[in-house]
Amino acid sequence: MDRVRRIPAVDKFRRFLGRIPFVIKLFAGILAVLLLALLVVTWSYYQTMSERLVFQHSQDMWMRTIQTNTIIDLQLARIVDSSEAVLQERDVIKALQGLDPANEYEVIQANREVQRVLGKYFNISEWVYAYNIMSHSVKLGQGYVPFETLFDSPLGQDIVEANGRVVWYPTFDFAEMFSVDSLRGLNTDFRYLFAAGRVFRGIDKSGDLAQVVDLGDTYLLVICIREEFLRNAYADLLLDGSSVAIFDGAGSMISASGSEAVDFYQHAPWLADIITAKSGTQVVEHYGRKVILCYDTSPVTGWTLVKATDVKGLLAGASSGLFSSVFRFFGPLALISLSLAASISLAITRPMRQLFRAIKRTGEGDFVSKVPVEGYGDFHRLIEQFNDMNDRIAHLIDENYRVKLHEKKAQLDALNAQLNPHFMYNTLNLINCMAIEQNAEEISRVVCALSRILRYAVDNQESYALVRQELDWLDNYVYIMACRFEDQLDYTCEVDERLLDERVPRFLLQPFVENAFVHGFMDKQEGCRLTVRGFFDDGWRCFSISDNGRGMDSEKLELLLQDGGDAVGIRNAYQRMRLMYNGDCELKITSAPEEGTTVSIRIPPDEHMVRLTQE
Repeated sequence: MDRVRRIPAVDKFRRFLGRIPFVIKLFAGILAVLLLALLVVTWSYYQTMSERLVFQHSQDMWMRTIQTNTIIDLQLARIVDSSEAVLQERDVIKALQGLDPANEYEVIQANREVQRVLGKYFNISEWVYAYNIMSHSVKLGQGYVPFETLFDSPLGQDIVEANGRVVWYPTFDFAEMFSVDSLRGLNTDFRYLFAAGRVFRGIDKSGDLAQVVDLGDTYLLVICIREEFLRNAYADLLLDGSSVAIFDGAGSMISASGSEAVDFYQHAPWLADIITAKSGTQVVEHYGRKVILCYDTSPVTGWTLVKATDVKGLLAGASSGLFSSVFRFFGPLALISLSLAASISLAITRPMRQLFRAIKRTGEGDFVSKVPVEGYGDFHRLIEQFNDMNDRIAHLIDENYRVKLHEKKAQLDALNAQLNPHFMYNTLNLINCMAIEQNAEEISRVVCALSRILRYAVDNQESYALVRQELDWLDNYVYIMACRFEDQLDYTCEVDERLLDERVPRFLLQPFVENAFVHGFMDKQEGCRLTVRGFFDDGWRCFSISDNGRGMDSEKLELLLQDGGDAVGIRNAYQRMRLMYNGDCELKITSAPEEGTTVSIRIPPDEHMVRLTQE
C-alpha cells in the first residue's frame, strides 16, 4: 500500500520536471555548476592571494625596515664620525692638558671651549640630550650628567673596557644608571636615554706621524640621546597596525612602539634566531597566531630593528573584500548572462567566441590570423569587415615600419658622416700642417689645442674624469679663448695637488669658465683676470672660478638657474651635479655689476659618488 502511494508522487514530480522548458532546466544546471565552480575558484584564488599577499607584504616591509634602519644609521654614524674628529681638535686637547679641577677659573674656561667645539659636532638634533667630556673630577660640555658616578656606572665601565673604541649603550633609566636618588621614578624628558661613548685620547697630527697626547687624566666622551629619537624614526612603520622594537646583540630591548609591543616581544622564542640572522623576513607562530617578522641589523650599532605584522589582520580586509565583491557583482552578472545565453547562445555564442579570440590575438599584435566566415547575416558581414581591417592594419604597420626604418638609417648615416672623429682629426691635422708650412706657429698651436679638446670630448665616454684631466682640458680651452685678448688675459690656476687624482664629473668647470669669456669679458679688451682654485674643505672637494668681468645685478643673478633663462649651460651643469650626487652638492654664484663674478662649487668625497653610482 505504501509503495503504491509513492509512485504517484514520483510520477507527479517527473511530470512537473517534464513540463519545465529545457532552456530553464539548462539554465538552472549551468547556474548550479557555475556557482559551485565560483566557490571553488574563489577559495583557490583566496589561498593563492593570501600566500602572495603575505610574501609581497613581507618583502615590502623588509625594504621599509632596511630604509628606516639606514635613516637611523645615517644619524648615528654622524655621531661616530664626529667623535673621531673631536679627538683631533687642538682647542679641546689644549683645554684638557694640564687642567686643574680645583682651579675654578681654569674649569670655566675649559668648559666654555669644550662646549663650543662639542656643540659644533653634536648639537645636531633636538634628540641629543647631552654631550660631555668627563673625568673622575670634572665635567665639560652640555647637559646634566653626574661625573661623580659615571666611572662606577655600567656605561662608564663599558666605555673604559672598550679602550678607545666607540661603545653604543642600549636604553637605560638615567636615575638608575647614575644613582641619582632625587630623580628616581620621575618622568623627566631625559629619563630614558641611550648613549655613545669612548675614551677621549687626543691625537696630535701636527708632525709627520700622529701621536696620542698625554692629558694627565682619563677622560670619557659621552653623548646621550633620548630614546624618543628611535621611536620617531620608526613611526612610519606603524601605519599598518604593526608593532616595532629594537634589540641589542644580547637580546635586550632598546626601544618598543608601546606596551603591547613590549608584551609581544618579551621572551619570544624566535628572537635569538633573527638576531643571529641579521636581516631578512620570517613567518612564525606566536601564541597560536601567524606573524610576519621583518628585521634588519645596523652595521653602526649592531642593534636589530624588528617589525611584526599579524597575518590574520593583514588578510582580514582582503578576504572580506574579495568574497563580498565576488558575490555582489559577479552573482547578478552571472544570472543575467545565463538568462541571455539560454535564449541566444545557439545563434551568437560560437561566432562571438571566435571573434573575441581573434580580437585578443589582434590586441597582442597578431594581424595575420583570420576568423572563419560562416553563415549569413550581420555576423557574416562583421567578420568579413574584421578580417579586412586586420589586413589593412598589417599592411599599414609594415609600410610605416619600413619608412621609419629607412628614415632612421638615413639620419644615422648623416650624423655619422658629420661627426666622424677620424675625419675631424685628419682635417685638423691638415690645417696644422698648412699652418706650419706658412710659419703660422700661433695658428698651429691653436689647432693642436682644439684637437686635444675634441679628442678628450669624443674619445672618452665616461661620466667622470680625474681633476688633472679636467685641468689639462681647461688649459687648452683657456689658451684658445685667450687668443683674442692678445696677452691681456691673466689666467691663474691654483689647485691642491691632493685633488689631482680625485674623480669628478666630466666638464665640471667648463660651463662656468665659458660663461666668464662669453659674458664676463664681452666688452673688456684688457686687464682681464681669470682665477681657478681647487681645495679640500672638511673632506669636501671645492672649486672656485673668479673673473673681474662686467658681473651682473641681483635680479639677473636670481634668474640664472631658473628654467627659461639664458644660462642653459650653467643650469644643465648644476642639474647634472645634483643628479650625480643625489642632490648632495652645492653651487653658489656671487656677482655685482662691474665687480666680476665668483662661482663656488662643493661636491662630496669620491667614495660618496661611487656609492651612489652603484646604487
